[in-house]
Amino acid sequence: MKWSSRDVATSGVFATLYVVLVYVFHPISFLQLQLRIANVLHGAVPIFGMPAVIGLTIGVLIANLPSPLGMWDWLSCIPTFIGLLIIYELSKLGDRWLHVGFVIYAATIGLWVSFILWITLGLNYMVSFVYIFISQVIVLNIFAYLFYKVLKKGLGVKK
Repeated sequence: MKWSSRDVATSGVFATLYVVLVYVFHPISFLQLQLRIANVLHGAVPIFGMPAVIGLTIGVLIANLPSPLGMWDWLSCIPTFIGLLIIYELSKLGDRWLHVGFVIYAATIGLWVSFILWITLGLNYMVSFVYIFISQVIVLNIFAYLFYKVLKKGLGVKK
């Protein structure tokens, strides 16, 4: 896949926006009761494709550098990348499938972050999973979806 300078710039914008939103909402962006407002940007993945996937993945890595969970949280960029790819691929099938992609992403991140919380802080795995999964489903299927619809209409995308 050959990338243009526009693709690189788009990735950089998404990485930057993600990091800024995580830091602005730092108190609710980490640990068991996380509500990552920055994940609203995932709604741009169906429109901007791989540049958004790469940019958001890099954004997660950078945003997690000062995480209270330490180096384990740096690895969160791996399930994030996988989840974003799933969102991107399923979004090609239509809006219903975009919602399915969001739920799969929420489950993927919920499983991973719950594992990190269990391994680093000894928190109950299932309780953590439920909290994280529910918060991600809400952020993604309501707010990221609304962001997607606004972008789609504003940019005149006919998908």
